[in-house]
Amino acid sequence: MYNTYFEKDYIYIVAGEEMAKVFSNFWPELKTIPCNENMSIGKYSYVPFSTPFIEERIKVLNVSKEDYLNKMNPLINLDLSKEYCLVFGEDECCKKNMEMLIDYFSYLNYSYRLHVIVLYDEVNLKIKEVFDILFNN
Repeated sequence: MYNTYFEKDYIYIVAGEEMAKVFSNFWPELKTIPCNENMSIGKYSYVPFSTPFIEERIKVLNVSKEDYLNKMNPLINLDLSKEYCLVFGEDECCKKNMEMLIDYFSYLNYSYRLHVIVLYDEVNLKIKEVFDILFNN
């Protein structure tokens, strides 16, 4: 049974691997992409997922470029013909990751509404707030 906010046709970008697992327990048929970034560590001063951004993030996170790209590849190569929904919690890390992803969708001139769901309970996917962002392309 679907919550009215979780539609089969969306691709859900969720707050990491653990939320992706929780999501799949509730709705295994929905497509999810875990956001494995941690934008609460360091800052970014470049377009998300551009070469300078990636170089900056691998230094801040102290990971290899290969590891970073392997984890971020689904986000770097989004199919912009699809509708996306960001699903994140309320904590600072989630807020920073959502901010970065919204910047990224804006930079990509995303033509659909970007759906955003903020959860107050990430384990049971309890919704605090829902809103849409429409970019002026």
